[in-house]
Amino acid sequence: MRAALLIVLAAGACGDSLASPPLAADATADAAAVIDAPPPPIDVDAAPPPARFVVMGDQGTGKPEQFAVAAALRELCATQGCDYVVLLGDNLYDGADSADDPIWQERFEIPYGAIGVPFHALLGNHDFGSSGVDVARSAHEVEYTARSASWRLPASHYAFTAGPVGFVMLDTTSIIIDNIVDGDQRAWWPEALATARQAPWVIAAGHHPYRSNGHNGNADQYGPRFVSFMDDLVCGQVDLYLAGHDHGREWFDAPDRCGGTEMLISGAGGDVNRFAASDTPVFWHDDSRPGFLYVVADAHRFTGRFIGFDGVVDYERTLTR
Repeated sequence: MRAALLIVLAAGACGDSLASPPLAADATADAAAVIDAPPPPIDVDAAPPPARFVVMGDQGTGKPEQFAVAAALRELCATQGCDYVVLLGDNLYDGADSADDPIWQERFEIPYGAIGVPFHALLGNHDFGSSGVDVARSAHEVEYTARSASWRLPASHYAFTAGPVGFVMLDTTSIIIDNIVDGDQRAWWPEALATARQAPWVIAAGHHPYRSNGHNGNADQYGPRFVSFMDDLVCGQVDLYLAGHDHGREWFDAPDRCGGTEMLISGAGGDVNRFAASDTPVFWHDDSRPGFLYVVADAHRFTGRFIGFDGVVDYERTLTR
């Protein structure tokens, strides 16, 4: 409607520049009536355009695989469109020395900065340094938000909505090591979930998976705090749980394992590792090709496509409501 109005106004301006004869009195009255008429009602139920975004983790290796995936990501966003990217942790192996560390240019700005969309990140264990427990080192990634046009990590854990999708971005490493320097995520969860539920689709994202056929295994490999957090708060409360940590791509056919929540792993943004188990059923998985997940979602449909480093769509699944 706005575009149509602008076209009408432009046409009117062009007409005024010509030597037109004066309007008749009845025509002038009709024009005044149109100008004084109330605007047509806005259709509040009109569907907004779908959101288009990428999800990947474990991309910050600095290996050739990272840059091959980045090239495919740039091409995809240029041709099909991306509103934003979600990063599932291990953004920089093994973290940054500061917000001014040159590693930011090498492993983030150069491969991804030209895409020109927000990158909503969360923390992985390697972002806490080689020890996996250096909280001060992980804080440099929060600080970098103020230095970059693309990087978004406002806190170690946070929630946001973007179009038809709401996200709860967890710091699963801090849950596992019982770090509450930046707040107790169990106490914060209800507020975060309420924020995400303002959107039709609700996603929880964390670095560590609840189920995985990769060599790192299932949630019980990370200790009881993570298991109870997922069991008590996440499973059955969100539509999808997205994770990385294991360097493969999996879409699980096991909603009964997590209260009906769909589970995916997209941890092949910078490398791949072979699967070590097959105890959790899958719709599809791959441990041989680096790549990412591309999502197109509106209020009623959520389509995820696993795409390889060569731009080939390896698997697609659509959820509806």
